[in-house]
Amino acid sequence: MFTLALTYHQVMPSFLDFIFPFGQQEYAQDFHFSGLRHENYLNPLDKGLNVPELGRSGREIRLCYNLQSVEKSSGQADLPWLIRQTAIYHSFDVETGRSVWINVKGNKLLKKRIEEASKLSQLGSFKSISRSFAAALTAHMIFCDWAGENWRWYITDLEKGLQEVTRKTLSTPVNRLSSSGSESISIPIIPRTQPTLSVSHQETLPRPPSRPHSSSSQAQSTASERSFTSKIQFSPFQGLRLEMPSSLMASQLPNVMVGPPESQPGEKPKSNELRPGLQDEDNTSQQENFSFTDLQRIQYIEEKAHETLLVLKQNVTVLKELREHYRSTTEAADLPREIKSDCRTDIARFENRILGVERDLGMQQLRIESMLRLLADRKNLVSLYGILQYRGLQASESFTQEALRSIYNLDAMATSMHEIAEKTKQETVSMRIITLVTLFFLPGISIATFMSTGIIQFTTDNDGRQKRVFQLRGLKLYLAICLPVMIATFVAWYIVYWWVRRKDRSSPYAANDGKCSDKA
Repeated sequence: MFTLALTYHQVMPSFLDFIFPFGQQEYAQDFHFSGLRHENYLNPLDKGLNVPELGRSGREIRLCYNLQSVEKSSGQADLPWLIRQTAIYHSFDVETGRSVWINVKGNKLLKKRIEEASKLSQLGSFKSISRSFAAALTAHMIFCDWAGENWRWYITDLEKGLQEVTRKTLSTPVNRLSSSGSESISIPIIPRTQPTLSVSHQETLPRPPSRPHSSSSQAQSTASERSFTSKIQFSPFQGLRLEMPSSLMASQLPNVMVGPPESQPGEKPKSNELRPGLQDEDNTSQQENFSFTDLQRIQYIEEKAHETLLVLKQNVTVLKELREHYRSTTEAADLPREIKSDCRTDIARFENRILGVERDLGMQQLRIESMLRLLADRKNLVSLYGILQYRGLQASESFTQEALRSIYNLDAMATSMHEIAEKTKQETVSMRIITLVTLFFLPGISIATFMSTGIIQFTTDNDGRQKRVFQLRGLKLYLAICLPVMIATFVAWYIVYWWVRRKDRSSPYAANDGKCSDKA
């Protein structure tokens, strides 16, 4: 149907260039194509198709162009605006005064404005050719006014979004990185001769942005780029020891003083006590949070700003071409005198109106260029060489502080384990002594207990001779009582052992240990 309508009205083929960007698309394609195309058939010797039955003399002014503007959109969550476009085709017959308008747009906004202008007689009357030409100029002004509206508020929202994301970069406190002495960090350990576990970590420090400096500073920067090795030694009965180069701590770990105070002989080291220089809370908690999401938001605003700048420039170019086209048309010798004389005021008003829209768009273009410069500066401040770099440095400092706290705790645990091992050693010696004494007296005590039961007795008869008496019934009674009690004792022990073992298996720690053993 659309192809049939274009064929019937003999629409210029270049109008299709402005139709192709429309349609349902997942991502906009060829959306920023813009321009103006025109064809004039004013010369009677070079006129177009003459069809009197349809009111076509063949002497026509044809043009097509597209414009873009910004409109409110409730479907946009981050920015409630959407850049929309419209494609316009117009032909005007200078002999019959017949006009053909084709407007393609995603909604009915421009259609409603044309209808309202027709009801209010803003388009004028169509009783003469000159009035029809003036009405065509008025319709063009409606489209041009639409292309120049709402940009002020759209750019204001962009500026507001930019300030909300980047304003905090100007008020973020940045602590000066302090440089300390040249001694390496060392956590004292209890002197023991035990095998240790060593973990080495090698890292290369990034080089800061280069700037002119002297030869001495060059040597320092070169030295700062050299890789360093941090070493942690651990022994169950010796504690921990961390060794790192002093140049790293002086430049990368500010406000950190490590190493607990040295304890006097006979004094127990304090496990959880830190030096005053080691902060208990993260220093970065006093600052605003910056993340990669902020950079993504800034990048989104920057893309929208560049898109806005491109659309403003395209609109200004199209409006300028439209104004110059009608100026050259009204100055053409083949244009009827009736239009030249009667529409002089309308043509001047049309040019002034278009120039006003161009000036407004030029002002908005200056605003968006200024915002882009501000955005570039703020983006550099938040990017790799700005706030995020500083935040990464402070995050490293925080991690180092936590690592040092963990090292101190592990050192205290190692000290406690050493003390427990010493006490266990003493208790083991005592238990050995008790066991030896028990084993020494156990046979005699057992025999004496058995002999005191009366099962075997030594008596003296009337003749004065010693006689040994063995009581079998007493032995049976002894075994009848002793063996069941013994069995009951073993059964009771096994029941308690089974219950404790089942309880241990049902605990989460035993389950985790079982998983670890299965993986091993």
